[in-house]
Amino acid sequence: MSARVSRRRTIMELPMESTDSKGKSPKKSPSRKSPSRKSPGRKSPAKKSPARKPPARKSPARKSPSRKKTVAKKLVEDTAPVMEDEVEEIEVITRTLRPRAHVAPSFPTVNLQFRDDTSSTSSRRLSGENENEDRKSLSREPTPALLMTRIAREVTPAKSFSREVSQARSSPSTSFTSPREFGGLIGVIMTIPLMPLAVLTAHIGLIHAWNEKKLADWLPWLWLQIDPVGVASYIAFCVAQLLLSALPIGRLVDGLPDKYGRWRYRCNGIIAVALTAISFGTAWAMKWNSLFVKLSSPSGFISLLIGAILWGLLISVCLIIKAINCPVSSLNPAAITRSKVYNFFIGRQLSPRMGGIFDFKFGLYRISIMTMISLNTLLLLGQISRGADIHSLSYPFLACVTLQYLYALDLLWFEDQFATTFTAMSEGGGYLFSMSSALYPFVPTLITRYLSQNRVEYPAYCLCGVAIIFFFGYIIYRGSNAQKNEFRKNPMNPSLAHLEVIPTTRGKKLLVTGWWGWLRHPNYLGDIIINWSWVLTCGFHSLLPFAAPLFTMLALMYRAHRDGTRCHQRYNAAWDRYCARVPYRVIPGVY
Repeated sequence: MSARVSRRRTIMELPMESTDSKGKSPKKSPSRKSPSRKSPGRKSPAKKSPARKPPARKSPARKSPSRKKTVAKKLVEDTAPVMEDEVEEIEVITRTLRPRAHVAPSFPTVNLQFRDDTSSTSSRRLSGENENEDRKSLSREPTPALLMTRIAREVTPAKSFSREVSQARSSPSTSFTSPREFGGLIGVIMTIPLMPLAVLTAHIGLIHAWNEKKLADWLPWLWLQIDPVGVASYIAFCVAQLLLSALPIGRLVDGLPDKYGRWRYRCNGIIAVALTAISFGTAWAMKWNSLFVKLSSPSGFISLLIGAILWGLLISVCLIIKAINCPVSSLNPAAITRSKVYNFFIGRQLSPRMGGIFDFKFGLYRISIMTMISLNTLLLLGQISRGADIHSLSYPFLACVTLQYLYALDLLWFEDQFATTFTAMSEGGGYLFSMSSALYPFVPTLITRYLSQNRVEYPAYCLCGVAIIFFFGYIIYRGSNAQKNEFRKNPMNPSLAHLEVIPTTRGKKLLVTGWWGWLRHPNYLGDIIINWSWVLTCGFHSLLPFAAPLFTMLALMYRAHRDGTRCHQRYNAAWDRYCARVPYRVIPGVY
């Protein structure tokens, strides 16, 4: 580094040491002094003591002063004379030069495409080439063009982090992904209103509104059915459950490592169930039977559904506002497009969190499960409040409520596995996730609402068959999820040593044996079987309850398609080999 600075100083001194045509040295500028006069203890190379011989030339980086002076004089003769202001400008610029390790790195380009880690390799290769060029340039004599090339490449104005983030977002050269999922922008525009309307239409169909009202009259009728008490009750319940998920009680579980370290999830779902059950028992003891009857009625249930839709919209808007000033590293790679509507739908931020208190996606996941339990409890207490005895209730209704209780309690018991799910790892915090979590509890409760309004009787052996189908799907669902969770958290677990894997260029491994060697998404198959077992309790008297498992099956099958597309873009050849080994996504022999 010292040799490099000395050569720059030699070039700046040349115009002051060059001789005129008569062989005399020109007069020094009074405004500037030579470096030798500034530090009397340090002599210029031209006045070096003859007693000290120049060292032998061992490397191109160290040359004798006489050689420097000779080549520098030849340089001055061959090039145009350098003016005093140019020398002053070069000297000022060279003062700002610093070692390469201290130069502030430029803001990294955001790699928005799902591909292998070639961008980091290219950047390392490029930096290595620049360093090699610097080493080669040390062996050559410094010329004005070479000096200015170094200045242009190395000297970059320092920018603050916020300015770099804004420039990376607004730069026209930044690569954006095109809206691909859900049919692109047109499909997203159609899906946004279709999601709540589909669930709302199914629940309105249970009260035969489509047969009694014309299509032009159902909107005013629906407005009259909305009860502010039901809407406010649902939103208050969601806020309470969100606060319960942030209470410092329960066990802390480490999630998967990300760019910010490991997020610790507060798993107190069972405690939340106990507190919710106490609140329902207190309301029952206080003789609030009229509230249960009102909320479990058709108009009350529609009001709760309207409150869920408003809650989903509110959370979606809050999350998109929160993502405005979020770091670039926390953005969702699938939602960095030029379309504001698409980014709002998919979710601009991958893992929206509020400080170290709670994770929004984990909180909404908890609310969805607790709402499913509470709605079934509300329907059960509503039936009892109307004068029905627990023994007079139909067995299919009790069986369906019990099976849904078991499913929800299992999700809360194993909620520590949420960190390894597709929702936590790949789903953005946007309208899609917020509205899905708000509407999902009303999909399986469509079946229990039908059974509460229509008495269905079946022999006991038929219900035993339904239970067998349920537990068959549960074994697939829980076994595959447990294997995936353990493999993602600790791939070196001795209990998984017998499993065959395919390595990827990203350092991860793909399971090709066990549950995940049978199907690419066996947990989705188990979930679909569970949902179809619930609807079998309704029989075949009406096709409307079958809309519930149909919604779930279509959503999971398309999620499998989305996950497969992303994995193919992320793992490339490794994913192709995995697909060759495991050809079916969800349903063996079909899809």
